[in-house]
Amino acid sequence: MRATSLAKLLLPSWVESVQHRNGQILTPHHPPRPVPLPPKVLSQLFVQPATTLNPGVVAEAPPPSRPLKADSLLVSCVGQSGNPSWTEERQAGPKAQRSHPMSPRDKEETPTSGSSTSHLSTAECPAHNGAVPQEEKRMNEESGRETEGEEQEEEERASDEGFMGMTPLLQAHHAMEKMEEFVHKVWEGRWRVIPHDVLPDWLKDNDFLLHGHRPPMPSFRACFKSIFRIHTETGNIWTHLLGCLFFLCLGLMYMFRPNMSFVAPVQEKVVIGVFFLGAILCLSFSWLFHTVYCHSEGVSKVFSKLDYSGIAFLIMGSFVPWLYYSFYCTPQSCYIYLMIVCVLGMAAIFVSQCDFFATPQYRGVRAGVFVGLGLSGVVPTLHFVISEGLIKATTIGQMGWLFLMATLYITGACLYAARIPERFFPGKCDIWFHSHQLFHILVVAGAFVHFHGVSNLQEFRFTAGGSCTADGAL
Repeated sequence: MRATSLAKLLLPSWVESVQHRNGQILTPHHPPRPVPLPPKVLSQLFVQPATTLNPGVVAEAPPPSRPLKADSLLVSCVGQSGNPSWTEERQAGPKAQRSHPMSPRDKEETPTSGSSTSHLSTAECPAHNGAVPQEEKRMNEESGRETEGEEQEEEERASDEGFMGMTPLLQAHHAMEKMEEFVHKVWEGRWRVIPHDVLPDWLKDNDFLLHGHRPPMPSFRACFKSIFRIHTETGNIWTHLLGCLFFLCLGLMYMFRPNMSFVAPVQEKVVIGVFFLGAILCLSFSWLFHTVYCHSEGVSKVFSKLDYSGIAFLIMGSFVPWLYYSFYCTPQSCYIYLMIVCVLGMAAIFVSQCDFFATPQYRGVRAGVFVGLGLSGVVPTLHFVISEGLIKATTIGQMGWLFLMATLYITGACLYAARIPERFFPGKCDIWFHSHQLFHILVVAGAFVHFHGVSNLQEFRFTAGGSCTADGAL
């Protein structure tokens, strides 16, 4: 009890392991910090004979870690040696030890029986260093692997038995879950392009493009990263992405032109701005759709509807500046034609929201709807030619640029509907120059041609000074 009390008072309670060797307290687990202890105190703390203590030795103690009882840990390692005399001496107390001192020479000559009586260091003590015999550790690892393998086999067997016992509906649901798990593994790793015949039905659009398709990737991040990969949609994405940026910059430049360049700055900028808005919406919805339509079936449907709506916005927006400048002095006709175009455009948008409209079977119907919306401009064109004359219509009215724009749009729609050239060269145009890419290029070219023609009309009206009667001016 006296040694225990002194240990609690003089030694920190956080000592984890110690070794008494030649009067030293060693702590190999922590950096040493010298703490001098008198020999009298050392003789009362340890049960070794007092003759083994060296008054000149300085004890070393570790920094604090956790509270532990000193009297229960001072002999933890020594007790591992199995020395019966050590236990008897400890029970006899410090007085018995001092009355029967043992010299180092007698201690060396004293025979031992049973296990070794040598003291164990903390590095040798399995209780402190966690050392386990290598053979035992290897056997434990092998048994653990065998147990894991048996458990996995049992789980697979139970899963197979449970699957066979399911109803067809539950089996289909289970198969869908497995498919989703496979899809997640595909896009989490580095995905590879796949052929057309292994695509799910909702991704099959053009069976003449045989290779280079993206797999389903239910991650918007993976979809947008695929912009920089080579696949069947690479050209579709970049043609309208670059076109969108081009018209965005062009529109900003036009909107910030000096007001002195316009007869009616506010009205004319609004009219031209409607065209730029339609072009930017069309191109933006298009490249976004081609980027993310492989995400999932639901996302594909939503963005395909936006894509078709964008085409209608472009056609309606293209009519606005042309009608404004062509019927500059007859506002009633301009208003009537604008209303007709807007009604037809809204009807096209309404039809494009139906799910069947995006299916491959209705490819020709889609092309026909938008070509018909564009051809609705034939009526105001004939009206303008009849009222102004053919020569004036082609020179001042910029009818040549208008016909070129219509030719580009209609040609692109026909190539898209007929799937030319991949129809005649299956597998040869999978990545570049297939019908959808050509359609995209012709759309961007047609929009720019239309802008050029409208700019010439605006320049003519500015040069003429907007000369019309007071009743006919817009």
